Amino acid sequence: MILCITHSNDLYTIDNVMAYFSQNNIKALRINTDDFLTDLSIVSTLDDNGSEVVVSSKAFSFKLSEVSGVWFRKIWQPRILDEIAADYRANVGGEINTTLSSFFQLLEKQAPCINVLSKARKIEGNKFDQLCQAKEVGLLTPDTIITSDFESVKQFYAKHDGNIIAKLQNSLSFSMGAGERFFPTTQINEENLELLEDTLSCCPMIFQNNIPKAYELRIAYIEGKCFTGKIDASKSDKGKQDWRYSENKVTFWAPYELPIAEVKKIDELMKRFELSFGAIDVICQPNGEYVFLEVNPSGEWGMLEKELGYPIAATIAKTLLNRIENYEK
Repeated sequence: MILCITHSNDLYTIDNVMAYFSQNNIKALRINTDDFLTDLSIVSTLDDNGSEVVVSSKAFSFKLSEVSGVWFRKIWQPRILDEIAADYRANVGGEINTTLSSFFQLLEKQAPCINVLSKARKIEGNKFDQLCQAKEVGLLTPDTIITSDFESVKQFYAKHDGNIIAKLQNSLSFSMGAGERFFPTTQINEENLELLEDTLSCCPMIFQNNIPKAYELRIAYIEGKCFTGKIDASKSDKGKQDWRYSENKVTFWAPYELPIAEVKKIDELMKRFELSFGAIDVICQPNGEYVFLEVNPSGEWGMLEKELGYPIAATIAKTLLNRIENYEK
């Protein structure tokens, strides 16, 4: 039995992968992590007969020992019940996260995963290491400084003639949090540079030289395969620095074939990270050179399948099935 682990608001991508399993008569269950406590229970037992973990909901019940493969799609924080007093909410949240994390660790030991969650979190949480290793495999990367020191940012700003951008290392929600809030990539000018003097000491940020764009690429990588979409947001006032803010009427996705040399570099990088899947952001400059920005081990790819017809869901499902077939504990 395959587990597909996501959240209650996840649509399309999870549906397509689940549909592939169903069409091929493969038993698969969807687990919404934000339903834990409200519709999902985990009972872990250890006695003289050994250990077992049972997961139950209104719709199903299964044992950990029955799981043959896992797709870690997305993880959201379960809701802490309103009746929990404010003084105890942090403690309750900690117990919830510990229980889920322990369950996920057991899943990693039990069956092959896309991705192994502990490895994905390690990579997702270290953008600087991503960039360092990308450079080591031959990918171009932006000049980067991560700091809360304003004087260092001023020097970086001057070095690049005032043409730099700023962004956060993480989304505005915690890694196990719900929601789609994020801080968009922002160009730094003299006005907001002055504002940083009073605020930067409270929160480190990433600063990079502003890479000239012909267009941007979103790459869905799956074990050596790169499904690449191209988007030109230059005509969008809101989306010039961050295509996620683009107006739909002036931007659209187009199919793109990434050069074999770049595919090989990305493949080498992902093997270093021990990731089966990743959503990778790349800038193509006007001179034709490619600049690696980051990889998100649980990033979005639904728009590429929906608008470009790429078989990403089927490829994820087939990759997991192949891993199950060749798995040795």
